[in-house]
Amino acid sequence: MSQAGHFPPAPTRRLPQDAVDRPLVGFTRDYADGEAVPRHSHERVQLLYATRGIMRITTDAAGFVVPPGRALWLPAAVPHVTAMQGPVAMRALFLRADAARAGPAGVTVLAVSPLLRELLLAACSEPLEWDEAGRGGHLAALILDEIARAPTLPLGVPAPRDPRLLRLAAALRADPARNAGMEQWAAECGASARTLTRLFRRETGMSFGRWRQMLRLAEAAALLAQGTSPARAAAAVGYASAPPSARRFGRLSARPRVRVKTRMRGDSNACITTVCSIRSCQRYGVRAGASRSGGAEIMRQQAVQHWVLGLVVVSTILWLDLVTAEALRRVAYLTLAWAGASTLLVASAGACIALARIRQERRH
Repeated sequence: MSQAGHFPPAPTRRLPQDAVDRPLVGFTRDYADGEAVPRHSHERVQLLYATRGIMRITTDAAGFVVPPGRALWLPAAVPHVTAMQGPVAMRALFLRADAARAGPAGVTVLAVSPLLRELLLAACSEPLEWDEAGRGGHLAALILDEIARAPTLPLGVPAPRDPRLLRLAAALRADPARNAGMEQWAAECGASARTLTRLFRRETGMSFGRWRQMLRLAEAAALLAQGTSPARAAAAVGYASAPPSARRFGRLSARPRVRVKTRMRGDSNACITTVCSIRSCQRYGVRAGASRSGGAEIMRQQAVQHWVLGLVVVSTILWLDLVTAEALRRVAYLTLAWAGASTLLVASAGACIALARIRQERRH
């Protein structure tokens, strides 16, 4: 990028997949950890997907983290750099212009369903010039239908161009958990806080706080894909506990909470199937689970207590019928009174516990 913030033209990388007269064709290649493909573009639309490893793809406008279970839709002629985090098994598609109408207009991260994943693998096993009337044609039709239905995910982070913002962005990518305020960033980047705020709005279309949330969401997705637990991933990207991050990621992904819990706790192939959510897996997975198990234990203890008290009451009544002495009758009456009072105390304690649990769940 030049000092004026302009990028030079990217060389076009031509592959056999760009020239095949088919609606789409598979591309298979394995990359080593740390390997990168320099800035380039392609003549056809790409759907970049990996069954293993994390791809970090940077266009002139934004950076994208693509873990397993996600794919990046990349329109034709869009310059980009692809860097590999961990060994990457890329299984991609090149789409002809007519077939590419099934996908979005711009660069987009798509959620890959189990069906789409298997279709991608099957397409990559087909020859370049597959039979349009046979298995390849059926696969292509299903793939295009699944692409059209695939949900989009907010795993793209707008890329600033100003050198001062680039320094800030590089520092935050290196340490997403850093919670420095704008005044501190301004001192390090050589600009006033007001200038940085204005530049962020102008170059990314969002506030610095929103941009940092997007960055943390993307980095959390990468950590989760590597097998990091949701709580550790939340802490690693700057949240002291998982529930606050769950609410932030929930707003960004705009997904039902139960779906996000499933995504965040899924396996690596489903990639948090995934996006995110540190979102509520801790809030609804760990905390809710703990509340349910704790509530069950309390109910069990209460049942045992009531059962014991019931035995005491019944035994006392039977004893009362067999006893004729006035003194013993009085003792029996006192025992019954004690049993009744104990039962009321236990019931009251149970009600207090239930109210406390309800208030705690409402706070979270």
